[in-house]
Amino acid sequence: MTITIKKTDQIILEKEISSFSIGEVLSVMLTGGYIDIPLQKGSLCTIELFDGDTTITKLCTFLIYQFNVQTYQQTIDGVSSTVTGVVNNSLVFNLVE
Repeated sequence: MTITIKKTDQIILEKEISSFSIGEVLSVMLTGGYIDIPLQKGSLCTIELFDGDTTITKLCTFLIYQFNVQTYQQTIDGVSSTVTGVVNNSLVFNLVE
């Protein structure tokens, strides 16, 4: 499943997502690590969610980008190191329509 974020009909972000929910807000869980989101809070944008067959389109304003940072121990070839990475990236939008 992918999310496409458009601002004035120009694609500003296209990314794989793992899940989404639509209620009072639209929340989208991204895959992968931290990415730079080229939106400011309150920016009006069109969101397209596509699963290969169906497209859901919503007019939204960008609310927040949430992410959690996790630190863990990793051992490769007998050498241990501390690794820090971003997990649980999500974008949250206010629905306009």
